Amino acid sequence: MRIAVLGAPDDAKARERLRAAGAEIVDDLASANVVVSLEAFTEGCSLPTVRCVAWRDIARQSPAIAIDAPLELLARQLARWSRVGVAETEVAVRCDTLQQLGAVSPKPSAAPMQALYVGAAHAKYLALSSALAEADVSLHAAPSATAGFDYLDVQNFDALILNAVDEPRRALSMCATLRRNTSLLNMPTMLIARDADAATQAAAIARGAESVATGATICGAPLAWLLEAARRERRARQAQKALDAVRDRLGDGRTGLWRRSAFATHLSLTVADHHRRTQPLAIAILRLLPAPGARTPSQAQQYATLTDVGNIVAQLIRDVDCATVFEEGVLALAMPSSTQEKAKRLVRRIATVIEATNFTGAGPLAIEQTVVQLNAGERSQALLARAMRALDLAASA
Repeated sequence: MRIAVLGAPDDAKARERLRAAGAEIVDDLASANVVVSLEAFTEGCSLPTVRCVAWRDIARQSPAIAIDAPLELLARQLARWSRVGVAETEVAVRCDTLQQLGAVSPKPSAAPMQALYVGAAHAKYLALSSALAEADVSLHAAPSATAGFDYLDVQNFDALILNAVDEPRRALSMCATLRRNTSLLNMPTMLIARDADAATQAAAIARGAESVATGATICGAPLAWLLEAARRERRARQAQKALDAVRDRLGDGRTGLWRRSAFATHLSLTVADHHRRTQPLAIAILRLLPAPGARTPSQAQQYATLTDVGNIVAQLIRDVDCATVFEEGVLALAMPSSTQEKAKRLVRRIATVIEATNFTGAGPLAIEQTVVQLNAGERSQALLARAMRALDLAASA
């Protein structure tokens, strides 16, 4: 991920830790996935931190990342903020597309934040509840992990607090289980451990916890980090809802992909946006053919197969990606902020799933594919034409 650093250019230690966490530090603000300001974060608790914002989002409240956190946690924070930045940028471009097409952009809605406490009652529970209330977060309690998962199944929470003082293994087990659940994978989690239990504290970070508190720090910096993560994930969910809403407005209900005219308009705006920010953009073309030895399907079978293929592609691409169907069984995919190599991995996965599927009536398919990356100064029509030529196809508007 590419990170631009603002302020304190002589802070070599902070830059060294950012690089150790996998960041590439760049000078150009617009080309960064994440913008980091090496200034003290003083809202709420005074934390050893840097501020981190998506490139379009400098005017909004700056979230924080823990510059002196374990490298594993710091890398996770940077990766999550990078994905949030990509998603929010794509939301902005999709809203521009809607405006250009004369449609209304979706309006975000914000519900009050909620946290779930799981485990035996802690002596600082009331203080914890009061601290969260001051941050406009309501706290709910579940006495056990089983009850906690029951809560999580029926209600949306922004953060999870696990009491590991008496039963650290159960708390760590629940923390690890969350990471295997696709809907709870990024649930911000704080674990409460005994003061001297360094093993549990380290294990919690390894299992995806955002912070670890002890009895003395339960309402201090660890809680502030939990709330920072909760705000980040709230923004990620809002961005995803907006992405889905725009896709539904501009999409084809039969295939689940974008309408071709909307795709062309959006690709033009996306290319302009990526040129402005010098970000990579990849385009892929997939051509569907009968597998060797398979009979040629009828027109009705081709129509049904294309519907099924479109649904497969819509399920496998990222939320920020978009795809459309061309004539004669040709699909185009646009992958924002993605290099050619990353895009190739996704396209290979899509092709593998399609080729492994035996479509009713049409039988198995063979996939021809190509992936190209946006060149400097290249227009959207030229990019698409270059990708089509790789498969001896002609691009049309």
